[in-house]
Amino acid sequence: PYQTTHDIHDRTELLIYAADRAQHVHECLQPHLEQGHIVLCDRYTDSTIAYQGYGRGLDRGLIDQLNAIATDGLQSDLTLWLDLDVEVGLSRTQKRGVADRIEQSDLDFHRRVQQGFQELAQTYPQRIVRIDASGTPDEVAEQIEEVVRDRLQQWFCQSFSH
Repeated sequence: PYQTTHDIHDRTELLIYAADRAQHVHECLQPHLEQGHIVLCDRYTDSTIAYQGYGRGLDRGLIDQLNAIATDGLQSDLTLWLDLDVEVGLSRTQKRGVADRIEQSDLDFHRRVQQGFQELAQTYPQRIVRIDASGTPDEVAEQIEEVVRDRLQQWFCQSFSH
C-alpha cells in the first residue's frame, strides 16, 4: 500500500501516463479525428518528454518508444507551451490548494522541465509555440486565441473571427 503519491516509482509514473494516453487516443482522439473534428488536449507527448524525460531523468529513447506505442503514431499538430517563471508557477499552485505529485516536486525538477520545454520548442519551432503565461488569465487566453486562430487559418485557409 502506498502512503502518498510520492511512493510511485518514476518509471511507474511514465507507464501510467503511457497507458492512460493509449486509452485516451483509442477512445477519444482517433474517433473524433476520424469524424473530422479539431481536438484539443491538455498535455500530450511533449509534456511526457519534458516532465518524465527532463524532469525525472528517464531515458528519452524509452519515452519516445512508449509515446509511439501509446499514440499509435498520432502526433500533435500544435503544442502550446505556457511558459512561466518556475517560482511564480509554484506559488500559483500553492494558492490553488491541493498539489499533485508533479506539482509537489522540488524546484530543480521544475527547472529541468522548463529547460526541456525550451529545448523542445527550439527543436520543433514549427509545432511548439511558447505562450508567455506571466500575464493575467485574460492576457494569456488572448495569446492562445491568436496562435490558434493563426494556425487554423494556415491549415484551412479560412478567416476566423473573434
